[in-house]
Amino acid sequence: METTNNRKLIASAALIVASAALLLGLTFAWFTDTAANRGNKIQAGTLQVALLENGTDIGGSSDPVFDHNLWEPGYSTGTALAVRNDGTLAVKYKLGFQFGDMGQSKGIERVIDVYVLDHDGAVTDADVPAGTLAEFADGSKALAEGDLAPGATSDAVNVVLKMSAGAGNEYQGAIANFDILLTATQAPSEADGFGNSDYDKDAVVDFAPVSDGEGLKKALESGKSVSLEQDVVLGEVLKLEGDVVIQGNGNALVVPDGADRVIDVSNASEPVNITLSGVDVKGPDSGSYTRGMSFYGNAEVRLTMDDCSVSASSYALNVASENKNVDLTVKNTVLDGWCAFQTWSPNTRATFENCTLIGTNDKSEGPSNGFSTVVINEDAGGSAIEFLNCRIEAVETNSNAQTLLSIRSNDNTVTCTGCTFVYNGETVGSEDAPIHRYDNLSGNKLIIDGVDVLA
Repeated sequence: METTNNRKLIASAALIVASAALLLGLTFAWFTDTAANRGNKIQAGTLQVALLENGTDIGGSSDPVFDHNLWEPGYSTGTALAVRNDGTLAVKYKLGFQFGDMGQSKGIERVIDVYVLDHDGAVTDADVPAGTLAEFADGSKALAEGDLAPGATSDAVNVVLKMSAGAGNEYQGAIANFDILLTATQAPSEADGFGNSDYDKDAVVDFAPVSDGEGLKKALESGKSVSLEQDVVLGEVLKLEGDVVIQGNGNALVVPDGADRVIDVSNASEPVNITLSGVDVKGPDSGSYTRGMSFYGNAEVRLTMDDCSVSASSYALNVASENKNVDLTVKNTVLDGWCAFQTWSPNTRATFENCTLIGTNDKSEGPSNGFSTVVINEDAGGSAIEFLNCRIEAVETNSNAQTLLSIRSNDNTVTCTGCTFVYNGETVGSEDAPIHRYDNLSGNKLIIDGVDVLA
């Protein structure tokens, strides 16, 4: 989770004129004439963290954090920052800087010293800078970090920025953008149902905020977990490998023009582990054989999704052929397409919880265009698919048949518990739910609320 406050440093002649504004959470930037401060909270589920300035919660405040507007070499200003855990989970947090647009900085970030003081007030001759803004903004240093129990507040840190007295005229007209970045995630404190208190010890606390396709690509290539600051229209299909964490904050990944899918995971010989939260994966809304997300020919795939949506005119979540060791966990997510979910890979393991799966058959009328919302295809035998408290919906727009489920291979187990089945807008019971099966199959089970309806 993440908040940001942009600051812009502007140097003119021998003066540097600045005022500060908190933007989009906890990021700040120095501007010459504007200041805004909003959204200084990070919240996901029951994890909620607030930023405090001099002991006051500044979430939602319109007052600037730094309001001095006449900077010059040797000038310094600071404020006391702390973090409060307003949630019900223990958290680990990190407070630091991160660059924004540095295209006109002229290197000014190298002459802004950052002090993290253990005393109140101004910098003294005995104080030593913790680094320059440049050293902090590359993410290698933190202003503060630690763990907080629910209801606890961190010790305040007095953060002072000081323009080097020796800064010369080469910084005239310089503009540097940087963020104050507060990230937080759950800490290994609460015990799970088995008494294990370190189940979340590997939760990620560092997220790189991205706002465009190129920034997303670079962050993922460098191995960073990312947080979408706005909808991202991709310049090309997003090819994923290795460990990937994307926090969407309700924002979208939008399919590139002319592409047939948004996310592609193909031919990976090493394990692929993808975690998506709050991401809207917007695939093509027209065209043939389109996908939202697609997996093909991978040695091992682990996908975890929560509070997401995936759409495409053909297949929303597509497990193609030749994958091994496929394991999907999808929660609180909407899958929408001609087929919401299908697999062609044997022994696929998938769990859908509190999800909505919609299959709409709007294809041209023809004997081969009947389909299904969920499909276990010919090569996918031995798969185990579980639906918990889901809504599974089939919509026919013409004479093409659309069923809720199609089973086309042997030895599969589909379990539905507490699910709602909807056919052409009407809720139907398990005895009336349209199910399609190939002939001459064996070993399949369809268990609805404890009853195998295929027995």
